Amino acid sequence: MDTLDKRSEIESEITKLTDEENEAKTTGEFDDIPPPPNGIYKNIKELTASIKEFAQLHGYAIVTKRTVTGKSVTYKSDRGGNPEQNQCKGDTRPPPRVTRLINCPSSALAYFHTKVGHWKFKVKNPNHNHNHTLEPAAHTANRRLTKELYEEMKKLGNAGLKPSAILEELKKTHPDKSILATLSTIYTARKKAQQELLQGISPILHLSRTLAGSDFTAATKFDDNGELKV
Repeated sequence: MDTLDKRSEIESEITKLTDEENEAKTTGEFDDIPPPPNGIYKNIKELTASIKEFAQLHGYAIVTKRTVTGKSVTYKSDRGGNPEQNQCKGDTRPPPRVTRLINCPSSALAYFHTKVGHWKFKVKNPNHNHNHTLEPAAHTANRRLTKELYEEMKKLGNAGLKPSAILEELKKTHPDKSILATLSTIYTARKKAQQELLQGISPILHLSRTLAGSDFTAATKFDDNGELKV
């Protein structure tokens, strides 16, 4: 299946889900979506990976809501919250008409036991106000790159590979992983990586500094106001 067919299938699935959810809201009937089982884990990375994989296999997605480093992590459904809560103060723009946020109440907590040195996972609210999905890639959270894949993506991008080639290489290098990232995911990640590289300075100034530290001969010119000339 090519990229266009896959995208069309996902969009069709999202439309279908929206129709089903509207009907479910009217009848008050939703799927019985199972929560991840409570459990004990050696570290938070293993815990998070486990519950996210469980959620993906059962047609929903879990995201991090709040983190207290080394102490606790609060999780929620990727459909928890609402657009109005995400708006900045003073933002007069109306909330988006189409949104994945529908105030899903599902939530869970992971906390670290200092004495025994392990993480414990506990479901706080197992309920959802939506049906499960058939297509995991319909969830933005499932399409995101892990930290490890993000670092690999940066190296491949710096090596000159285009987004389509980067995505293909990631999937080829990790056949054991279910990589649901799309071209849009890679473009967004590349933009983020570029912003991190610039560290708040302009692209022209960054280029000037890069050339100054290389073997190339470069002459930097400034205008009468002391600003770098383009």
